[in-house]
Formats: sequence, structure tokens, C-alpha cells
Amino acid sequence: MNQVRRMNFAFAAVVGLGSPPPATSPSAPPLEEETEDVAVRDARDHFRRGVELFEDANFEAALFEFNIAYERAPNYRLFYNIAVAEMELNDYASAQTSFRRYLEEGGSEVNDRRREKVEAELAKLADWVGVIAVETEPPGMIVVVDGKEVGPSPVEVPANIGTRTVEASAEGYVNAREEVSVAGAEVSRVLLRLEPREAAATTSLVQPDRQQVQPVRGTTSAEQNERVKRLRLGTWISLGVAGAAGVGAVVTGVLALGARDDLEQEQTGETTRDELDDLSNRARTLGIVTDGLIAVGVVAVATAVGFGVASRRAQTHPKKNRSDTRARADRAPIWRAGAGGITLQF
Repeated sequence: MNQVRRMNFAFAAVVGLGSPPPATSPSAPPLEEETEDVAVRDARDHFRRGVELFEDANFEAALFEFNIAYERAPNYRLFYNIAVAEMELNDYASAQTSFRRYLEEGGSEVNDRRREKVEAELAKLADWVGVIAVETEPPGMIVVVDGKEVGPSPVEVPANIGTRTVEASAEGYVNAREEVSVAGAEVSRVLLRLEPREAAATTSLVQPDRQQVQPVRGTTSAEQNERVKRLRLGTWISLGVAGAAGVGAVVTGVLALGARDDLEQEQTGETTRDELDDLSNRARTLGIVTDGLIAVGVVAVATAVGFGVASRRAQTHPKKNRSDTRARADRAPIWRAGAGGITLQF
């Protein structure tokens, strides 16, 4: 806050409770007159202390002292000081309310110059403050915003920008609570539904505790369809591998037979020992490759069959969660007293 506003604040402090209290009616009993004087003097002390704390930039403590002063001896002028302290604490919603109460309770006693300044502050705060409109079912519930009671519902209350906590309560009902996002110069509407305690107790008896009961749930249709798709894809991939292995086995088998024929022909002719060894190794290698491809093809076919069977079962018998094989409810152990002593039951 700038120095001009603090100077204005100091002026408000002078005209607040600095003047002596008005004279007491002569018809008032002496005891009441003495009590009133004590209350005003006490309020003046708290007010003076609040001014000193404000000038020392201890705005939170100053606000506390101003509120105590108002409780001891209500005076509309205090709302100006309270509002300025709330502005320093960035509690713009409370400052807006205090400035309004200053004008409303001061009425014609507020001079034009001061009224103009306060109205200028209110115009600025209009963009810095939002409104929360709270309704409850049933209506008439006590509404609390950020820990401060604001009245029975329905109610509209100024609120600072940001996330605010709104609660509603009433005797015989379960409290309701909700987080609300508040934007400047906008109205955020909230509807809180409160359930009677008796109905809530009945519901808790009928519906088991989620932490004690594990729901039995099979796979959803989307999960089942996804599983079937994966199984079918595995079937087609296996068939593809089997087909490729079969083609490769045929090719290498033909080449192996040709290599053996060549070896037999060369053995009857004039061929060196090294050439015969090369032909023999080639025929043997092609034979091994052919056998390997045949084995791969057999395994791939068996895998495809397995995927196909699993896919069909998944379509006709949806898979359940592993938790389905366990007990449907995890009951807490219960101690019971019997003829043979205390026993533990599950």
C-alpha cells in the first residue's frame, strides 16, 4: 500500500475513537454508565494499539485489535480502519465488505470527500473479488467459506480469487463440502446436497465398506474384444511363420536333393577329393536347414492352433479377474466369546 493511503488511514484513526465518548443520559443508572465508560475506554485502548501496530506494518495484529475495539464499543468509523488493514493483507473480499458497512452504517455522517474515496476503492475491488452463490438441498443450512460462517443458505458471499472451500452443515445432516474456483468479477454457483444422518447410517449398513469388500468383476466387453483381437493376431502371425517355414523347407529340400544327385554323379566320374567334400558338405547343410525349417513350421502351426483355441474360448467364456478366485469379501477377524473361551473367527 502506498504512503498516501497510510496517511489517509492515520486520519481515520484520529477521527475514529480518538474523540471522547458522548455524554451518558442523566436517567441511566450509575452502574450502567460506569460499565459503558469502561467499555469505551477499553475499546479506545485496543484502537490505539491497532494504530501503532499498523504503523509498524504488523497488519494482521492491527486488524485483530480493530475488531476487538469494535466488539467492545461498536463504531462505524472502525470499519474504514478494518478495511484498510484487510487491503494490506490482500483480503480483498473482506475489505470490500468492510468498506460497504462503513458507508451503510455511517450514512449521512460520512462526508462527501471520504465517501468518494471509499467508492473509488470499491470500484477497484469489484475486479479483484468474485462471488460465490451457495444453495443447498434442503435450504436453510449453515454455510461456511474458508472456515468463516457466512449465514444460512441460499447466500451470496464475496470471495477472493482462487480456490475456495465451501461447506454446509446442519443438525441431523451429514456435512457437505466442495472446492470452488473463483474468478474476479464473476459469480461461481454451488449446490450442496446434504443427506440426513439416519439415511446415511442406513446406507452404510446396506452397502459394504469398499476397503473390506473386493468387488467381483469380469472383464468388460472392450477388454474382452481387445483380448480376442490379440489372440487372433497371434494366430495369423503363427500361420504366417508356418507358411514361410514351409516354403523355405520346400526350397531347401529341393536344393538338398539336387546336391545329393550331383554328389552321386561326381562319385562315378573323375572328380578330386576336395570337390567331393564340398558337394557332400553342401548337401548336408541344405538337409539340416530343411529339417530346421520343418521344425519351425510345426511349432508355428501348433502355436497358431493354440491361439485359435484361446480366441474361441475368450469369445464364449470371458476371462475373469484373478481376484474372482478369492473370497468376494475380505471380512475382518471377529473375536467371539464361547463356552471354551475366546475364539477368533474369520
